[in-house]
Order: sequence, then structure tokens, then C-alpha cells
Amino acid sequence: MEYNLGSIKDLIEKALTNDEFHDLVFDGFYCLHGQFTDGQSLPDRRRKLVEYADIHREIPKLLELIKKKNNTVYKEFSDRLLKSNILVSNFQEALISNDSLINVLERILRQEDESFWQCVKQVYQQFLLQVEDEAELEDEPDNLDELLDLLKDRTEQVVILEFIPRLIAYISIYYKTKYRIILNNLQQWKRENISNFKVNESDFNKAFKQFKKEYQQSSGIVYLIVEIKEIKSYSKFQISGWLGTDEIINNPDLDLISLDNQHSNGQNDDTQTEEKHYSLESLKENVRLYLNEICNRIKKDSNLIIEFFLPSSLLGWDVDKWELEPSDKIVLGLVHEVRIRSLDRLSIKYKTHRHKWKNKWTAVQKCRSPLQLFSQSHFNGDANTLLGQLQNEKIVGLKLISTLKSGHEGIASALYYSGTPIALWFRCEPGEGDCETELDNLLQNHLLELPKRVFQKRSQPECHISLIWDDPNRIIPNYQLQ
Repeated sequence: MEYNLGSIKDLIEKALTNDEFHDLVFDGFYCLHGQFTDGQSLPDRRRKLVEYADIHREIPKLLELIKKKNNTVYKEFSDRLLKSNILVSNFQEALISNDSLINVLERILRQEDESFWQCVKQVYQQFLLQVEDEAELEDEPDNLDELLDLLKDRTEQVVILEFIPRLIAYISIYYKTKYRIILNNLQQWKRENISNFKVNESDFNKAFKQFKKEYQQSSGIVYLIVEIKEIKSYSKFQISGWLGTDEIINNPDLDLISLDNQHSNGQNDDTQTEEKHYSLESLKENVRLYLNEICNRIKKDSNLIIEFFLPSSLLGWDVDKWELEPSDKIVLGLVHEVRIRSLDRLSIKYKTHRHKWKNKWTAVQKCRSPLQLFSQSHFNGDANTLLGQLQNEKIVGLKLISTLKSGHEGIASALYYSGTPIALWFRCEPGEGDCETELDNLLQNHLLELPKRVFQKRSQPECHISLIWDDPNRIIPNYQLQ
């Protein structure tokens, strides 16, 4: 039995007062009650309750508790609590009708909620990147109707071989249980109708296998996301950490998992303030604790990537050289991909420049010849000249052809105002060759593979290389890009 989670959230909102809601959670779901945080909004708490009950198969228990508290409102919602998806057995007529391909897709995809729409939108964005030479973010649909209208401009063969198998693969990897009926309907349509569109079924199956392989590889990636703030007046720092996966990041109903409530790094360096302040060495210890916590949570074959959100003043930090364990001297950058993210870029100050950032990231996703899309500079401290170079909408990255030991804040400002998401430099002279030659060697082939190539490069002796890799689709909580 599948429940309409959106209707259950609406039922809770209408049937229960604030006090009744918290009494219900305390009495019926006490372990969840302890996970609520101060300042957390009531809608967010309702959402977490429904998600918890769904995951633990306790929706019937939740509905019974609501019914006891407000049977009148419960009766109003009783016919909306179960999903009204058309069953496969009753879908036969629609599947074999003479309706256009888009109309059939509409019948299948119309059945679901906001979470499913975000799933379809994610697949459509990836579809665009594959089939468009110039994919523009301004063309992104805001709802299913707009998406289907855009698909009408494509040939049926393109939709069948590029969009539909991608969607089936995505659902089968990330939402096989949640959207089982949708998946079954799409698969049945493929089996019984694909020959009507002059498409070879073997071509469809080949595309599906390729997309599924890509999503399987992506689903194995786990992110440790670390935010560090500098408290200059105390010469101390604040740190927060989260666990993220592509499934969490792509699903608006899911939150990054906070790691700060799992462990404490011992003594608070400043007991007079609400936020804990840490020394540099304490920061490193916190990162080690985060890593230990993640290792307890993830599968052994997961690929862990570490992203440090740093303020502009700290972009010169050699976080890839931080030690996993002081006793063995093994550093982070030799074991995991380590990327620097720009914390200040998320501030309201740069809000009007975010469309440039998103547009340039779209170009990053499609770029297979990176060299021509990178601006090179010696950087002599003149941020205005650098900004002028980066304002070119075709420039997606910056490479510094001499070592960088200071001036990071000026470079950061130029990156933020121009929307440039990538920067690459050596902190000291490379062991072999010169900075320009070594960076040019990294900027070959598909640009999305750059972090992997930097990771491999760091295995060379005395390689001190920094990479800013700012993906606007993956940011820390409490920030929302508009």
C-alpha cells in the first residue's frame, strides 16, 4: 500500500494544533522528538515526522493517532491518503492508444507529487546537457506542463533514446520503491509500444544500461561537507560538518545530515559564547571525527569526497595536506578528493551575480576542451584587471601561472563578481616543469574530470596544488540560491 505523503502533511497541518502535534510526536514517536532542533520551523517538523513514519513503515500508526485527536478532519482527508496512481493493469488502454508520445508521458508522470517533479526536472537538466550544445538555464521549466511543452520540440526518437531511458534509470537507482508504479508504467510502455516509433529496442536498452551505469557510479559518492568560519577578534574558528549524497542533494525533501551532534571535540575554547570557538589544531581534530562518523554510516565501497567551504581570507589554506592521523602522517589529499568551496560567495552581497555562476557551471558540465575556457594570470594584486578578464561569459575558470602565496581575497572577489566557479593554482613551485605547463596538462579532456586529475596529481612528491570547485547545485544548509 502506498500513501500520499503530501496529503498526510496537509492533514497534520489542518487536524492538529501546535501543541497537539508536539504531544503526538512525544507520545507516539519519542525518538524523533529528540531530533527536533531549536528554531526549527513547524512545517519542517511535520515533514520530518511524515518522512520518519514512511521510512519506518509507521504511517498506519501515525494516521490512527491523528484520527483519535481529530476524527472530523480525518474523514475529510480519508479519500486522499492513498496514492491514486493508475495501476498498470488498468493502464493498458492508455499505453496502446494513438495519443502522441508526449500525451502518454503526461498520463504517466502526472500522478506524482512535488518530490517526483524535482526528480523529473533533474533528469531533464541532464538530458539537456547531453543533447544541447548551448543549454541555457533560463530555458529550464518551472513545472511539468512546461517541461512537456519543451519536449514537444524534440523528435520522438530523441525523447525515446535520450530522455525516457535516462528517467527510468534514475528512478530505478534512487526511487525504485517510492515510485514503483511510475517505473512499472514506463517499462510497460517501452515493452509494448517502442516499435511504433521506429526505434530499435536494442538501442533503447543500450542507452538505459549506460545511463544506469552512470547513476550507479554517482550513487556511490558520499560528500563530507565542512564549513569553517574565521572569528578574527578571537583568532579562533567555528566549524560545522554534514554528510551528503547525490540522492540527498537532488531531493528537496531531504536534508544534509549534520555531524556536529554526533561528537564533541572536548573542551570549548570559549565558554562565554553560544558558538564553540576552535584553534586550528582543534579544527583538524573535528574533521577527523567527522570522517570517523561517516565511515560508520556508509558502505565500504563508497567514494568519499571532502569539500571545505572557506571564507576568502582562508582560501590559501593547504587543507589537502591536513593529516588523517597525526601518528602516521598520511594527509587527506592522498586518500580523498579535496575541494575548496567559497563560503563568501553564498552571501547576499553577491546575489545579483548568481545567474552568471549558474550559467558558467552549465558550460562546465558540457566542456570537453577546458584550456580555451580558462583565463590565465600571474596576478599581481590587481583584482580589477583580473575581474575584467573573467567577465567574459565564456570563461569558466582561472589558472594562475605563477605560485600564489597571498592576495587570495582579491582573487576571490574577482571570481564572485564574474560568477567564475573554478580556480586552480600551485602554492609552491611544482617538482617538475613550471606552473603553466603542469596546469595545462590537467586541463585536458572532460572538465568534470578535473578534480580526479588533481587528486592523481597530488600523489606526486611535494605537489601543493589548490582547487576551487564551486558547484551551485551543492551548497551548505541555511543558504538558498535564488
